[in-house]
Amino acid sequence: MAEKKEGNIRYADVDVLFNNNFMAAKSFTLDIAHAYKVVQFKSRLKNAFMEIVERVKIIDSEVGIDDHNRHQARFNELLAKQDKTEDEKKELKEASEKNIKFNQLYNQLLEDKTTIEPKTMPYAEWRKFQEENHDLKNGQYELLVQLEPALEDILWKAPEGE
Repeated sequence: MAEKKEGNIRYADVDVLFNNNFMAAKSFTLDIAHAYKVVQFKSRLKNAFMEIVERVKIIDSEVGIDDHNRHQARFNELLAKQDKTEDEKKELKEASEKNIKFNQLYNQLLEDKTTIEPKTMPYAEWRKFQEENHDLKNGQYELLVQLEPALEDILWKAPEGE
């Protein structure tokens, strides 16, 4: 298994953290220095998420989508319509092709990595942080348990000798 480069995180993990309310994570049980590392990480996470937003705009442009929300609304409208005209069938086909291409490029983006400057806390502090934020979920899973491997060497550090 290839060793993970310190500070590298997949955009997919950035997306999961940001969209599952990591920004609301509490750090009251941590000492001040480690709590501040959480604050710094939140800032870096937001910046990484904004990279995704900007890259999605580029993907939209590459596939010919001017306004993503309007495109999806029209696609859904056409999809739901029972009796489509020939022009609507053509429009739906073109929109479907754009969606397929968009999804391919977006999935590639999510596999790409970005670098978040590491500000690590000891594993014991990380465990307190996890316990304090056990209510943050990604579906049925505890967010900080699920993404623990992705955050190693970014937000927490393994004990020496491990």
